[in-house]
Amino acid sequence: FPGYCLEQMLPRLESASGLRGGINFGFCHVPETLRETDALEDALDPWSIVIGSADPRTAEAVEMFFRSFVDDATANAIIHHTSIPTAEASKFVLNTLNATLISFYNQWALLLSQMGVPAQEAIDLMALMAEGVLNPLYGTVVGAPYGGACLPKEVAAATFMGEKLGVAMTQLEATKQINEVMIEMAKNGEALPVTIKGYRRMEARKMLQRVIMARAELAKGSQPPEDPNV
Repeated sequence: FPGYCLEQMLPRLESASGLRGGINFGFCHVPETLRETDALEDALDPWSIVIGSADPRTAEAVEMFFRSFVDDATANAIIHHTSIPTAEASKFVLNTLNATLISFYNQWALLLSQMGVPAQEAIDLMALMAEGVLNPLYGTVVGAPYGGACLPKEVAAATFMGEKLGVAMTQLEATKQINEVMIEMAKNGEALPVTIKGYRRMEARKMLQRVIMARAELAKGSQPPEDPNV
């Protein structure tokens, strides 16, 4: 959890060694992003390296290690420096997002199946349409609730359909609840500070390029997991 390294690990290392972290020895946290099924490939060809450190000397040494097997052009784009707690937090957000996405699509698959709609086809088409999928930065500006003409209406309609067909749309109910909390906080002047201007929208031309790439991947087909329980 965020804070564990500095609150638990570093004090223990200092107590056992009699040395000071950041002075007598380097101390950092690099969250791994290796996928279980592709760990070796991911290790040799990383797409993101987050280095959380408490002192610049350690940060520089760890970056030099990664640059020893990643070319400079790639390294400049994928190496990110931050604090140790922020590096820890990024991994938690990453894995809980992946878990949420899998559950979100399964939730919709249950509802669509009840409606007689081919769920996989509908979800594959969604992946070629939604900015939330095509633009990796979509929705990452925190501090404000969602609104507009479409999002609240569609969430309400989906939860209504689920209730009508006896399918619990648990995630969408939570989505609505979180948004209502954000709206209430904004009304009371308690909203999270918005530190980034704009919405991080992506140009239509760039999203078109991503659609072409996604269609190529879909055309390859997919293999079922080796573990039938996954």
